[in-house]
Amino acid sequence: MPEDHRAVQTSLVTARRERRGLQRRIDAARQQASVLLGDQTSEYLGREPESEQLLFEAERNLVAGERRILQLKAHLDHLSKVLQLLEQE
Repeated sequence: MPEDHRAVQTSLVTARRERRGLQRRIDAARQQASVLLGDQTSEYLGREPESEQLLFEAERNLVAGERRILQLKAHLDHLSKVLQLLEQE
């Protein structure tokens, strides 16, 4: 297998692994945030400032994680196209 093919395939494997790991962490963070949110109105009204800060940080991290997932998807799509072109040669 040519070196350029191998490099692209290695990049694909690495990006897929990152995406899977990141998705697991995002899923876990969502569950933790839902526990912090609670499901009672009184929990919302009487939330401690520390809990509010944790929720704010969780939301910020979730948004950043989702943004990175989209970047990885675009990167994977691009690498797949590059590999297809290399295989046509």
